[in-house]
Formats: sequence, C-alpha cells, structure tokens
Amino acid sequence: MIIVLRIVFSAIVVLAPIMVVLRIWKFRVARTKKSHKVTRMLILIWCIVSVFSLLPIWFQPFRANSPSINPKEDKQTKTDTLQDEYSNEWAVILKTTNDFEFRIGIYSQMLEKTTERIALASKQIVSTYLYDGTRVDTRVHRSRETKVFERILELHRAGRYEDLIRVCEHQIRMTPQWFTPFLFLAAAQLEMGNTEQARKNMAHFVQYATYDIGYAKADDFLALLKRDLELAEDLSL
Repeated sequence: MIIVLRIVFSAIVVLAPIMVVLRIWKFRVARTKKSHKVTRMLILIWCIVSVFSLLPIWFQPFRANSPSINPKEDKQTKTDTLQDEYSNEWAVILKTTNDFEFRIGIYSQMLEKTTERIALASKQIVSTYLYDGTRVDTRVHRSRETKVFERILELHRAGRYEDLIRVCEHQIRMTPQWFTPFLFLAAAQLEMGNTEQARKNMAHFVQYATYDIGYAKADDFLALLKRDLELAEDLSL
C-alpha cells in the first residue's frame, strides 16, 4: 500500500510539469518568445524541485506508527518490548507452576496420611502419641483372651466360684501379663473364704494395673472388692 501511494504521488509530481510543457509546446505560436522563455524557466525549476521533493519519499523509511527514525533503534525497541512481554509471561508461568507444586505437595501429604490411616484401620491399629511426640501403634483385635474374659464374667455372674478359680489360675499361667484374671481370682477366693490369697491377688492387680488406662473399666469392680475384703477381714477378727 505504501509503495502504491509513493508511485501515485511521484507520477502526479513529475507528470504535471510535463503536461504543462506539452501544452505550451502545442500553443507556442500564440505566445511571445519572452513568454516562452519565462515559462520554460519556471517549468524547469518546477521539475527540479519536484525531483528533489521525491527523494525523501523514496529514500526515507516510512514510519506510520513509530516516532523512531533510525531503523536499528526501532528494531531494538521492538526487540526489548517483546523480551519484556516474554519475561512477564514467563514470570506468570513460573508463579503458577510454583503454586501448583505447593498444592501438589500438600495434597500428597494429605493422601499419604489418609493412606496410612486406611492401612492402620484395616489392621485395626490405634495410634497414640506420648509427651515427646513418640507414636505408639496398638493393634486392636478380638483374641482368645477376649473369649476367656467373657467366660470369666459368665462364671462370676452365675456364682460358680470354683470353676472361676480354675479358669483364672489357668489363664494366669498362660498370660501373666494380663492382670484381669488376678482381679476375678481374688473375688472368687474371697467368696470361697480365702481372704489371705484374695488380698495377695488383689494387691498384684493394684500394683500393675491400677495406673494403666486400659484397665479403667475395672475401677468400680475393684472398689467393691476392696470394700468386701475389708468387711470380711473385720468379721474374721
């Protein structure tokens, strides 16, 4: 488009004096020699000025939207602008990537904890923490001792103290680290009149199980046993 405009403007500037010359040449008879000489001089000056006026149009780069005249400076300006735009876009991409990485890290930790909890739950493991942050995993499941405990309760409620003594003594030999049989053995011995052995087994239970949170349900039964044992000892005196 720019080249077309240059060609049209150049044609108008150059052809206009030529047309004037041709017209004067055609009607040269009607004019005087002096008039012809002056006219030729003016047309000659017009042609020279027209040619020089075309030089800036053809040899100066066209800049419609840029105030820069030097092509190198204009090119450098465009390059700097593009670099700034790319830098800004790259900074946005980096920020977005960092945000995604941070969120992925959080989600990974949450997923890891959830997976760990599911694994522990599937194994029926209860996790507790000590004062210093140490984690203690306890596996909870119904063992053989759970059925023995149900049998102990059944015998105690039925008043079958001889069978209860036999079951408790056998279980103490099997699992001495389980202290519940000591408690019910003491209760059965008290009912059978053996207060001395009842006190020893109760003392054993108090020594090892009183401060264990796992035996908190035995507090009421232990309180009743202590009261009955004191009453039995008072009566024996």
